[in-house]
Amino acid sequence: MGRQPHRSWLLGEQPAVAVGLTVAAASLFALAGIGLIFGAGWWGPVTVVAAGVSLVLTALFLEPFKPAAWLMAPVAINLGLLAGVM
Repeated sequence: MGRQPHRSWLLGEQPAVAVGLTVAAASLFALAGIGLIFGAGWWGPVTVVAAGVSLVLTALFLEPFKPAAWLMAPVAINLGLLAGVM
């Protein structure tokens, strides 16, 4: 059986949830980047929400991160973004 990035260890087969969280995180990160470029005051909170959504996505859908060492990259990036905004 191949990789199943839409299969959650907690929720089971949930392709709609996987895609929804992916689109939400990517859209929020893009919005935060636009806000940062234009000097808007709301880019920080949007980045925090985007990183939170991304961490939830990573935690629920672990299948793409095999071997487990690959899991450290998205976690480190999200935690770095959170630390940078704080």
